[in-house]
Amino acid sequence: MDVFARSENWKRSLGFIGNHRYADLTPEQCHSRTRICRIHFSAESLSDISKTRLTRNAVPSLLLSAETAMISKYISPV
Repeated sequence: MDVFARSENWKRSLGFIGNHRYADLTPEQCHSRTRICRIHFSAESLSDISKTRLTRNAVPSLLLSAETAMISKYISPV
């Protein structure tokens, strides 16, 4: 999966679509302006070796709806 497609998958899963202020971020901007902690990833999304790095095809999928709403409301962009 290329960087653009991966970034779009992440934005979609986080609800960064439509009129969301992060909807038009480039992959580079997503990388530099957003952070997601490991609780948003399933065990399969973590590498076998260290469990601190994500696999190449990891997409945040856990606890997203309430967390995304809270983050969007209270945290300003970096």
